[in-house]
Amino acid sequence: MSAFEALDPEKALVFYHIPCIFIASQGAVAATDAETCKKLISGFMGRLREQNFLRNEVVGLNVNQLSPILAICSGTFIRIDKNEKEINRFGFNYTMRNDGSWKIVVAALF
Repeated sequence: MSAFEALDPEKALVFYHIPCIFIASQGAVAATDAETCKKLISGFMGRLREQNFLRNEVVGLNVNQLSPILAICSGTFIRIDKNEKEINRFGFNYTMRNDGSWKIVVAALF
């Protein structure tokens, strides 16, 4: 989480499998290459900067390992701003694949 909390798309990019899919209420987007994935992450981080984002808290984390190389992680993110106030909270499901390290293949936010 520290890579994400740094609001540096380059640091966060290494945690995503390429290609990957992002799903949210606005729709679904496939990032078929690293540049597209970085652009999506960068836009998301830009919105967090505007909200004075400081850190994440994760509650209700559940990991279900489906096979030696596939797992689903789910829980709730709580976004905290620089005044230690809650910005928002939302659920997540990450489908992850291990190809030497665990990476997000599908990120569903709700």
